[in-house]
Amino acid sequence: MGYGLYDASYGFSLESESHGSALGGFYSFAVKNKIQFFVQGRVVDIAGDAEFPVYDWYTGTFYKANTKNLFLLPVFGGVKYHAFAGQIANNFSPFVMFIAGPTIILDLPERVGFVEQWKHLHTMFSGGAFSGVGLDFLVRRTSIFSIVIGYDFLPMGRTVDEERDYSGMIIKFMIGKKRNP
Repeated sequence: MGYGLYDASYGFSLESESHGSALGGFYSFAVKNKIQFFVQGRVVDIAGDAEFPVYDWYTGTFYKANTKNLFLLPVFGGVKYHAFAGQIANNFSPFVMFIAGPTIILDLPERVGFVEQWKHLHTMFSGGAFSGVGLDFLVRRTSIFSIVIGYDFLPMGRTVDEERDYSGMIIKFMIGKKRNP
C-alpha cells in the first residue's frame, strides 16, 4: 500500500464554493484495501451574488453591500475510493469521493446589529451530498495534503434568502495528520 496514504487521518479543510467559502474538519479510516470511510463537518458562509466591499468617504470605513447572512452546516459521511491503490509507486493517490448527510441551515436577518441577528435566527434542516475527484499526497510520514474538485448538492427544500438551491462547484484543500503513523 505504498507509503501509508490509506491509514486513519484527521484534519481540516479550506474550501471555495460557487456560493461562498467554507472551513471544516474531517476524519477518515480504511475499510478495505482501496476504500476509506470519510466523515466531514464544515461551516459554509454563503456570499451574495452582488456582494462587494464599498468605501464610505464620509466615515473612512469599508462595509459590504448586498450581503447575505446565511450559514450552512453540512455533516456528511461516505466513501473515498482509491482506484489505483498499490499500483502507483509514489507518494500520491488519486481517488473518487461520495459523501452525503444532513445540512443545518442558519438564516440570520440582514442589515441589523450582531446581537439582533442572533435573536432572530431561523434554523432549518435539509439534506445534501458531495461528489468529486481528488489526489491525496503524503507530505511527510505523518501528514497528508489533499486537493479535491467536485460538485456540492445543497437543495434547500424551500426559498432561503431568495434561492432554493445552493448547489455548485467546489474545490477543497485538506491538510491532515495520520492518527497512527
